[in-house]
Amino acid sequence: AVVFQNLKQNGIDMLQIAENSKIAAFIFNAGLTSEQAEKYGGPRGHFKYWIGQMLPGDKTAGYDLALSLYHEAVKQGLTDANGRVQLIGINGTSADGAAIERAAGLALAVKKEPKIVLRQLVSGHWNRDEGKSIFFILNRRYPEVKAVWAANDPMGLGALDGMIERKLVSGKDMLIGSIDWVPEALQEVNGGRLVTTIGGHFMETGWVAVLLHDYFHNKDFATEAVSFKSKMATLSKTGIARYLREFKADNFKSFNFRQFSKAENSGIKRYDFRFSRLMDVVE
Repeated sequence: AVVFQNLKQNGIDMLQIAENSKIAAFIFNAGLTSEQAEKYGGPRGHFKYWIGQMLPGDKTAGYDLALSLYHEAVKQGLTDANGRVQLIGINGTSADGAAIERAAGLALAVKKEPKIVLRQLVSGHWNRDEGKSIFFILNRRYPEVKAVWAANDPMGLGALDGMIERKLVSGKDMLIGSIDWVPEALQEVNGGRLVTTIGGHFMETGWVAVLLHDYFHNKDFATEAVSFKSKMATLSKTGIARYLREFKADNFKSFNFRQFSKAENSGIKRYDFRFSRLMDVVE
């Protein structure tokens, strides 16, 4: 099988090559654009050898991030006179699928929780320096804002850079949360300067390996689904220590991935690819 991302919109070319070669193809992390999907559909349709895909649950991540910031702000009393939490958002490149989905999650949180007030959402193009510049502008424009929603960790770290330069205490004067679990962000969560980082979608290749193992051992995952959403996890100060202790790049062999396989475990009826379950099977 060949496993790949739709980078620079090359997914259709890759699928066609796999189709011509009669090789199973699986897309992960970056899926077809809406235009490509409209024309070619999904797995096991136009391309018979495109057997599945697993994409990040970006909308849920954006939603969970907004609620995490809201609840922590309420806990710390960082609300306005009406008990509302005012926040600003720094998004990625507006045309990117991840940015669109994460912003949709933020919008859903604002819709469902009337005490979340989004003052403005601005594109920072996934860039740390732009995240800092946007923070400066929006902090001047909306001095009453107490929370920063950032669509990825570099932009969240950029907002933190700006906060430090403004002599604001992150985690006290203002809260920042972001997405992706980059190492520096994890350390800032551990130190209390970021409220949370949401991630774990880098594990998609591991989960895809489980699905392919089952597929080639006569347990076709299509009985459950051909399109999967990877479930991101929220790491905050309370859970970060265990992650930093047990999950390092050099200890993948400590995790028993066979425990997630239907081919290896007849009792499994539905796949459980939550990151918290992975932490439970460290050996």
